[in-house]
Amino acid sequence: MTNIKERVLQITDLKGISKEKFFNDLGVSYANFKGKAKEKALSSDVLANIIAKYPEISSYWLLTGEGEALLSKKKHITQEKSILEVRINNQDREIDRLNNIIDIIITKLELEKEMRLLAPKEKG
Repeated sequence: MTNIKERVLQITDLKGISKEKFFNDLGVSYANFKGKAKEKALSSDVLANIIAKYPEISSYWLLTGEGEALLSKKKHITQEKSILEVRINNQDREIDRLNNIIDIIITKLELEKEMRLLAPKEKG
């Protein structure tokens, strides 16, 4: 069974890209994947970066070494759809939150306007 760093190295072969370009795109050094460094843990940030940049790579395979490395076209599309649905839901919640803030600000401004109209005017 391969370790996670070996599977990361396999991605370059699966994708047909150079290790240099692959690791530059991820913002990590290839040296972290050679010799003794290969035995050290990989940060969750690097894993998240790989999954985001290469959605056709099975995250289950990447983490466990089990199953197929590349998702089928249908699974890839389904996974992308799920990711987009989560993003849309998050954006909808943010829009609702901002609309509530806008409503509060409008109400506050209307109250301030009424207070100014009702306040006795000082004679100058």
